[in-house]
Amino acid sequence: MAIAGVAALVGCAEGSDTDVYGESALGTDPDDAGEETSKTVLPAPSQGTDAGKDSGSADAGTKVDSGADAGADSGTGPVTGTCTTSNTCATGTSLGSVSGDTKSDVVTAQGSTSQWFNVRVTEDDTGIFGTSERAKVSLTSPPGSNFDLYVYLPSSDTLECSAVTKSSTSTAAVDSVSIEWGEGSGLANGSDDSRTVTVEVRYVSGTCAAGTKWTLSVQGNTN
Repeated sequence: MAIAGVAALVGCAEGSDTDVYGESALGTDPDDAGEETSKTVLPAPSQGTDAGKDSGSADAGTKVDSGADAGADSGTGPVTGTCTTSNTCATGTSLGSVSGDTKSDVVTAQGSTSQWFNVRVTEDDTGIFGTSERAKVSLTSPPGSNFDLYVYLPSSDTLECSAVTKSSTSTAAVDSVSIEWGEGSGLANGSDDSRTVTVEVRYVSGTCAAGTKWTLSVQGNTN
């Protein structure tokens, strides 16, 4: 019987961690109290300390780092880069002025990024037989890039920045729109139809290199 008791102790020592903890929990049973008391002299398994480390704050810290990396990858800050514009509709570059009803003068600009421009289209024919104001806006994208054209014509002599009057989003090299307003009945309307037209050059795709430029032109009194 003594030999059998020793064998039981040895068998318990050789068991898995789960077995040791399982039998200790059963020690609360009054019938097994004697056997379980003798088993409590066994050393605690070394794996218990490792398990504590594995579930500790070190692993949790690694997970926090991963979260930070994901946030940096997704990014919520403003988009920046060589293709974006530094001005706005209200601060658009002035191209000067063209006549909307006499001559056919042209103003031009070049660039390699998105940009905003303002051009004054004036009424110069003050005769009794009124002439409508007209302008043609053209944008030529450089090879390997695509820029789109948006034109904003105000209904009164103010600056329009929200409602697009006409646009061209072609993938071809040239985008072009024509606008017309004012005295369309053939008679003067007795008011000045001069307008400040806003032009937006908007980047779509391709490269934005300083040596690869688009060309913008605004021609008055033509469509």
